[in-house]
Amino acid sequence: MATLAITLAEVKKNIGLLLGIGRDPDNDWDADTIADVDRIIRAGRRKFFAAHEWRHLEETYTVVTPAVYETGTVTVVDGVVTVSAGTLPTDADDYVFLPAAGGVYEIASRDTATQFTLEDTSLDLDAGSEYAIRRVHFPLHSGFAAFISPITIANSRDFELLEVPVLPEWTVRGVGSISRARTGRPEMFSVYQTVDDETGVFTPYLTVYPIPDQQYTLTGRVRVEPGDALAEAGAIAHPLFAELMQEAILASAEEMYLSGESTIHTNNFQAWLPRFIRRDGVARSARRLRPRRTDRQLTRDQAWWASHADISSDLPFNE
Repeated sequence: MATLAITLAEVKKNIGLLLGIGRDPDNDWDADTIADVDRIIRAGRRKFFAAHEWRHLEETYTVVTPAVYETGTVTVVDGVVTVSAGTLPTDADDYVFLPAAGGVYEIASRDTATQFTLEDTSLDLDAGSEYAIRRVHFPLHSGFAAFISPITIANSRDFELLEVPVLPEWTVRGVGSISRARTGRPEMFSVYQTVDDETGVFTPYLTVYPIPDQQYTLTGRVRVEPGDALAEAGAIAHPLFAELMQEAILASAEEMYLSGESTIHTNNFQAWLPRFIRRDGVARSARRLRPRRTDRQLTRDQAWWASHADISSDLPFNE
């Protein structure tokens, strides 16, 4: 069965039709109605994501640890670090500060191109002090759910990073405060989250240890769950699964506001779910098991998949 993308605007019109509240959100709905519809959509999305561990929501995560930054020298006064030369990386607040005198200090903020502030505001260092900053924190996809494969390092495929519950504060602070920090090829990783005080939005981060001493390419498979974001633009789900997502949302509208008066979409969702789970398995297996293709093979394979409409031809063949 061929599929078409279904937009959020279209879903809202269908909710309006189902509930009899008008199909034009801009003119027919008041603030309470808009809030109710958003609540329905969030409930439907949760219904969809909770129904199955969707394999099409897996993706490859790759991060390259940057080279060590040690340009110029520094002066530190009450934890404020001023660099004598160079331009700090724009993401310097994801680095740690390693003065030549020893110790490891988390960077709280990059203030300017030549200044940053440490979390530990008790540190003072004389002008001309040597230093280095090295990156250990890497933001993950906003919908990150979990790593589903080991994290490996390029050219070291037999080496897998060990996952531990907690890192920084971690070994680095405990050991780094009394001796030189351990640097080298990453061996361990942890995932943690930060939350914005104003928006309440969580950002997941990957952090590694030992502190990378050079560029390394880390790769792993992750599960992504888009969450409750209600962006107006774009499709509500991958075109292969948009129809099921829409039924999940309309089923939630029935359950929350029609009190059993209508169960058409609830029944559709339950009846369609096994078929879409099978589709998910076929699509994911095709992506995961295929060998690398040449351009000629790619063209031939795309033609084959296009002839099988129930799977669709828009799968990414060369991740």
